[in-house]
Amino acid sequence: LAALRLSGDREKEMQEYVQYFYAYQDLIGGARRNIRYWGEPGWELGAIQSHGEPVPIEIGPEGSVYLADIGNNRIQRFTVDGRPERQWGPEPGITSEWFDVGRPFYVSGAQAGDAPGQFVTPLDVDLIPMDDGTGFAAVDALGRVQVFDPEGRGLIGWRMEFRSEVNAGVGGEGYIAYVPKKKRLYVVMGKDMAGFTLDGEEVVRTVLEEGAPNAVEVSPKGYLLMVYGRDVIRYDLDGFRYGEVLDSADLGSGYEDMDITVDENKNIWLVTDTGWAYKYDKKLKKQLLKVRFSNIDLIHPRIGVFENFIYVVDRDRVLRLDAEQARLDAEESEE
Repeated sequence: LAALRLSGDREKEMQEYVQYFYAYQDLIGGARRNIRYWGEPGWELGAIQSHGEPVPIEIGPEGSVYLADIGNNRIQRFTVDGRPERQWGPEPGITSEWFDVGRPFYVSGAQAGDAPGQFVTPLDVDLIPMDDGTGFAAVDALGRVQVFDPEGRGLIGWRMEFRSEVNAGVGGEGYIAYVPKKKRLYVVMGKDMAGFTLDGEEVVRTVLEEGAPNAVEVSPKGYLLMVYGRDVIRYDLDGFRYGEVLDSADLGSGYEDMDITVDENKNIWLVTDTGWAYKYDKKLKKQLLKVRFSNIDLIHPRIGVFENFIYVVDRDRVLRLDAEQARLDAEESEE
């Protein structure tokens, strides 16, 4: 009521109090106890909050699922059957952090922050094979890189300096990718790319010709695959643009966004926002599978694949889809 009686800067200030008040009510109301497996919108453990941005996903060697829960300022891990198992980030809190412009106050599953083990809008996560298991690294909208061991303990963190603007609303502009052959982390923030050792030493710095990509993946051959619209382009580890390796001539037409990943057998998978999945050999020379697994268009899909199951994050939940069964169903319907 006070906000309605005010104008100008005073009205804006009062509206911020109103936003904070409603977020506070949500927080003290307590967490829901029965979050569905594989997620649903919200801030509780197991819930996902994207505010319309893509939610990056990685699959561990035993089928565990890691998510960069961007709007909840945390990394989450799910078991192979979709049960939320653990999060990295502090207790829930109220925040307005969102890229570099902020947003109305809301409840975040973990309080945003720049201390070790905290995140401000985590943009990507990738897994790191280590002697005693699988660790991971994450990058947030501040360009902060953090590396965690297989037990989830923070090992090291540093900040990548970048000049590009990293914007919300365009499908993600920050990525992190681990290259096992070089034991390096490659970080892309906007059109800036840098390579680091696991000690945080910068060894490569370049500006990407095409600008900010839609997706980044490390190929089984040890170079970088970047998605730009309808094309997949190879970049060498020094930032040299090698050229297109897949385009709409290979993947058809009608799609505007896609993601790319590598499965445990080193096959390369792509999923388009029109619901088509493609499986290629590790050299991207032979198409092994093409199937439509969803009749509903996806919004900024992010994918992982394990044992021919496709895991797609869409509309704040994880869809687990059997690619082989979808192929068999398609063949049966054609008959």
